[in-house]
Amino acid sequence: RLSLGIGGATAIFSVLYGVVLDPFPYPDSHRMAVLVAHDPAQGGEADWTGVSAPEFLDYQEQNRVFDEVIGAAEETVTLTGREVPERLTAVHVTCNTLQVLGLPPLVGRPLTAEDCKPDALPVAVLGHKAWREKFGSYPGIVGQTLVLNHRPATVVGIMPARFSWQSGEIWLP
Repeated sequence: RLSLGIGGATAIFSVLYGVVLDPFPYPDSHRMAVLVAHDPAQGGEADWTGVSAPEFLDYQEQNRVFDEVIGAAEETVTLTGREVPERLTAVHVTCNTLQVLGLPPLVGRPLTAEDCKPDALPVAVLGHKAWREKFGSYPGIVGQTLVLNHRPATVVGIMPARFSWQSGEIWLP
């Protein structure tokens, strides 16, 4: 009975800690806002859409309200060059995204402004779960090249386990 009581109390505390006391791993998460566009021409009231890349760039350039503006677009990519090709959820992000979220990589570095220049070499930051499950937590993966949709990208960082922004397994500029 004692172990059941301790187990129950631990489970309840874990949920309360994760949801109420420490819900987001990002510093100043209370200052973050997510903006979405609603296009009534697209249908019913629940029809929420993202914005186009040019529209986003306009918002980013003309911003006078927020400290920073970040953007993301999700894509499924195929990781090849291994025994069996695997699908990964990739999130293409603005290069200031990881700095704005304020959670540094566990290993390596985040994406930088240099990574978003047109002549930059393709790079990627791995999510912790993908690093653990697909690469056996091998820290030497940083600096290695992955082939994603037939395009090479060098791994420059690995995010900590608690980072799960946009449900990504890998983040690309």
